Amino acid sequence: MLIEIFTKQLNKKNIILTLLATEPHLNSTGEKITVPGLVLHITANYLLFNISSPAWAERIVPLLFSIKPINASGQLYEPVSDMKIIVTAKSFEPTSILPYLHELSHLDLERGELLGVRLVEWRSRDVAVVAGAETAVQGGIITARIKFNPHFRDSQYNCQACIDQVSIGELLKPLSPEFARTPLQPRITGPVIQARLSANCSKWAEFINRQSVPVIYQQAADLYLVDYGEAGQLIFKQKPDRREILCSIELTNPQIISADFIDMLHNLLGVGELTILHTAENILLPPEQLMYNLSFHKEPDFYSFTVSKGCFTGMYDIKKLTLTLSGSVEINKEGVPPDTIQHIHTKMAEYMYKVLEHAV
Repeated sequence: MLIEIFTKQLNKKNIILTLLATEPHLNSTGEKITVPGLVLHITANYLLFNISSPAWAERIVPLLFSIKPINASGQLYEPVSDMKIIVTAKSFEPTSILPYLHELSHLDLERGELLGVRLVEWRSRDVAVVAGAETAVQGGIITARIKFNPHFRDSQYNCQACIDQVSIGELLKPLSPEFARTPLQPRITGPVIQARLSANCSKWAEFINRQSVPVIYQQAADLYLVDYGEAGQLIFKQKPDRREILCSIELTNPQIISADFIDMLHNLLGVGELTILHTAENILLPPEQLMYNLSFHKEPDFYSFTVSKGCFTGMYDIKKLTLTLSGSVEINKEGVPPDTIQHIHTKMAEYMYKVLEHAV
């Protein structure tokens, strides 16, 4: 499966980068950003997504809409987007697809060929977004060209409510088995101790020289990787202008973080803070479980619940079914006791285990 999304809305770049920055396996090389299931190409004129995971498409597509006022008074708005999408995936048999098409321009059952259009509308009060998928089936493969069109106008709130409903999966589920809903499988990541920064240009090499673990140069990605095995890694990559060295720290075992290691991070790389993240995706937590059993509080944001556990905080998005636990430790010239990091890491893992026990 391949989902290609093209947009000239460069103003969406920061929103997308903020979303991707939370991914523990993010890799950035020049104009290309990669996470499992998604590759983003950023140029001076456009953004191009190559997506192999329907879950990523569900998250990205709504972010590429904007809400535009259509008069000077600002009372009426409409949802707009210039994105163009091409989907290539396995196809159901043409006879199974036929009932879900709104237009049919070609059908050859002997050859397994079909041309047609499927439409889906999402509505909130008076405003709607209509997705049109121009569909071609041949040789068991479906190609769908998707465009979105707004219908009518309404308040800014109702426009956003309409955008939040948009779903590539709903549009393509009757056409391809690759979009059929499967039981949600929880995906747990972390706890990961991490930091991303521009390293001290004169001292990062000294950090590498003082390592007792393998240091690998990956020619294809043009980066150095300090390999701590199952405990994590540090990555050093030179920016295209060659003026800065970017450092990415991802450690999963706090036991390798000694006082000397913390001293090297601060004095040689300039690390001022370490963040500890523990995430869970595809976990269903009803409000009564969140508030009565796990001490979460409802936030003004429609989908958000939060909890504070002293050394870390948690945020659950009930729409996206994602939980993020986060904590941080500041590092200064006096250093920080390694036990502090170990304590947060352990408490975070224990709390995540408790949360998963209450998931439906």
